[in-house]
Amino acid sequence: MSDYRLDTARHIGKTIFHLPQEYRPEFERYSQEDEQLHIDILRARDTPTLGETCYGSIGISQFDNELEIEGQPLRVEILAVCASQWDIIGHGIAACGFQLASGYRVLRPDIVCEGVLSGYNDCITTTGLLLTAPFSFEHTHVLSFPSFSISWLQAIPITQSECEFVLSHEHSAQELLSLFEAQQLKLNCLDRDSVHFD
Repeated sequence: MSDYRLDTARHIGKTIFHLPQEYRPEFERYSQEDEQLHIDILRARDTPTLGETCYGSIGISQFDNELEIEGQPLRVEILAVCASQWDIIGHGIAACGFQLASGYRVLRPDIVCEGVLSGYNDCITTTGLLLTAPFSFEHTHVLSFPSFSISWLQAIPITQSECEFVLSHEHSAQELLSLFEAQQLKLNCLDRDSVHFD
């Protein structure tokens, strides 16, 4: 890893995930088909609680996200928390990053990435990811480097009907999040039922 990636990994582990010094997180590398671009995913099992795993991308911030802060490029990395039996969420996070790299989309709060978790397991009902401001993590302040800064997004797995709810432009991502809260859905489960819209 480059120095900035190492610093980003340390920041995610120590400051955001609050991992003890002796904890050794896992890393998995995802590459595009031509293997010229890659994104690393830090994975911390049984964090924040037993049976859950936290994920943090390292390398999405190499791609321009068309934002600035104080005259400096503002890049992003993506965080997630998921039940530990679902390891494939790292694939979805990396897919979002490669969509940014290709110019297909920018990554901002309330952006929906459809289908990035599809095709891995027939039991998965939440095949899309909703990007939002982090609410499951503390200390997600901007991380500054000499030539750019990094802000953080949280990826929430959502069903196709929930994707369509937000993408219809008749409803907002915040409305969907309010429904999640009201119905107390387990957002860390990839095989959950869709929210009720009635």
